[in-house]
Amino acid sequence: MAEFPIKLERPLVVFDLETTGTSPRRDRIIELSAVRVNVDGSEEVRTWLLNPTIPIPPETTAIHGISDEDVKDCPTFIDRAKDILAFFDGCDISGYNSDRFDVPCLEEEFVRAGYNFATSSRRRIDVQRIYHKMEPRDLTAALKYYCGKEHVGAHGAEADTLATLEILKAQLVKALPLRVVRFFGKSIFARLVQPLNALVPIIKRLSGRITSVKLEQYVNVWSYVPPPPISTRPTIPLK
Repeated sequence: MAEFPIKLERPLVVFDLETTGTSPRRDRIIELSAVRVNVDGSEEVRTWLLNPTIPIPPETTAIHGISDEDVKDCPTFIDRAKDILAFFDGCDISGYNSDRFDVPCLEEEFVRAGYNFATSSRRRIDVQRIYHKMEPRDLTAALKYYCGKEHVGAHGAEADTLATLEILKAQLVKALPLRVVRFFGKSIFARLVQPLNALVPIIKRLSGRITSVKLEQYVNVWSYVPPPPISTRPTIPLK
């Protein structure tokens, strides 16, 4: 692993959690893995597999692969709280989306264990926030990425709606082999956007101010008609 590129004033712990769900307050930590980067550049890695004391939902196990059977004989967070707190002692903290999820989860677990994690005394570095600031994920960035265009009139309802439509068209094109798009034309787009029909009322409200463009020249999302059954369609081989 590459050396840390700056001189640290105090150790930094980069950590990640696997949990029973997505609620920092209701759910519990199953696995905690952390790397402590010391001021001399050395690194220590620790991982704790924990019994959450509540059932792990099957849909959660499907994501991280940890089941009730895997952790039934593991210590609980309370059993390991002192050890974990010592590893984080005197350290700043970092993670990916950690400000919104990992840090609140860890705080809740320490509260239940009767310890003060003292988040306010630590510097926090959320890698996802840095990523999103350096590589924006807003409408302007999406239009630039998919269409190679600058978003003129950003935050105006009409400009934003037209930009969204352009992005949708480009996304559909990127999702298909070009030869299939050319062969089937608009009909293939109509079939692909069927799941978007649930958004029609919202899109119509957003597009209510559009006066300069005829929407029918684009994919006809609003009047999608399912294709006939496969058995009734002619067989046309693709070359």
